[in-house]
Amino acid sequence: MGVWRGAWCLVRYEWSRGWAGVLATLLFATYMVFTTLPLFNYAGELDQGYRVVIWAGDFSMLVVLPCLGFLMNRTTLRYLREDYVTRRIAYWRTLPITNRHIAAARLIMMMTVLVPLWLYFFTLEYIVAKGLRSMLTVPEFTGYALFWLGYAVIVSVTYAYWEVGYSGRTFFIICFVYVGLFVAVSCIVAMNGGSIIFAAAGQFRSGHWWLAGLSLAAGAAALALGSGMIRRRLETRSLTNER
Repeated sequence: MGVWRGAWCLVRYEWSRGWAGVLATLLFATYMVFTTLPLFNYAGELDQGYRVVIWAGDFSMLVVLPCLGFLMNRTTLRYLREDYVTRRIAYWRTLPITNRHIAAARLIMMMTVLVPLWLYFFTLEYIVAKGLRSMLTVPEFTGYALFWLGYAVIVSVTYAYWEVGYSGRTFFIICFVYVGLFVAVSCIVAMNGGSIIFAAAGQFRSGHWWLAGLSLAAGAAALALGSGMIRRRLETRSLTNER
């Protein structure tokens, strides 16, 4: 069976079991839109006290967007205890399913979840955030959203690598490391009087559309490199003696 045909078979299998996770992730995305709503609606009132909100907004975007490529369900919430991904891969390897199939399927599944939820997230955000509409025109906001899509793809690929290539315990720990990094980046930017969100928006208000293309190109490169990295990791990974 060809790589793409085999990968799509696995993706269809995952989707047949993942509809509840789609709904949960959709609700989570909706919640985050309304949580960050004050950041845009009161953007003109930025002062020293408002930096806390800016920090929270940057942190939310850095954390949430890559997570939109991963379904929220009972399986993903039990990585540490059950290590479902490892058991699933071990089962697949007893079938005529190769590491190439598994690597390609994981990234295809990630993208088929991420792109629709990214579109929903930013569309809803632009509709409900009047401050955002006053800040960016539709074309400018489109570039801004595409910039964040590239970022989400890059980080999601690294998540997929850790998820598939290592044990559930390791992946669980790595997720906390990422959160710590996002906290550090958001705090450093806020303490220096900046904002990742507003800096990105300002670039597109100034007509720097190339940033969206650069971000998407980096995302495409991450997908290509990530597929090979996941496959090579699976070739050396022990599914019975985890490190």
